Amino acid sequence: MSGYPREGALRAFYSADLPAGDASAIADWVSRDLAPRFPEARWVPPENYHITLYFLGQVVASEIDGLIARLRSLDLTQAVAAATGDFIWLPSPTRPQVLALAVDSGGALEALASRLENPQPLLAHITLARRVRQIDQSQVQDIAPPRFTFASLASVSLRQSLSSPEGVRYPMLSFRRPGDTENPG
Repeated sequence: MSGYPREGALRAFYSADLPAGDASAIADWVSRDLAPRFPEARWVPPENYHITLYFLGQVVASEIDGLIARLRSLDLTQAVAAATGDFIWLPSPTRPQVLALAVDSGGALEALASRLENPQPLLAHITLARRVRQIDQSQVQDIAPPRFTFASLASVSLRQSLSSPEGVRYPMLSFRRPGDTENPG
């Protein structure tokens, strides 16, 4: 479903969404301890914090109903707990474009990604900043990120990725909350 942009296509992905209070706690830490030290980075606003489960790439409108049906078919009766870990540089430390926090769920996020038919291994993370090439990585290594724990995800969503000169936005196309018997979105 990915490739070159197609007429009438949109960029879409499935995400695991953080509870608002947890996203706020991460944002408070970033604005207090990271952003002032590294103003050259483009810091992600907390409303964009999520864990990408499966980046679909370009999809056409006729594919959306099937993607929503796949989301609705997920069994979310079990809470998915997770915790953040160390910093990671993506796509790699030698070519950094993104600074993120690794996320460990004991395999639960990986299982969700698999049930969404993601053919790639999942590297669960929360993107904190983009455009990080100018950051001296040794200065970041001196910072021990706090451990943020999530008792449960807020939802699993199908989202659109919209880029503009002002930044990126990720409007929800549909979502499921843990414990929902039917998809409200």
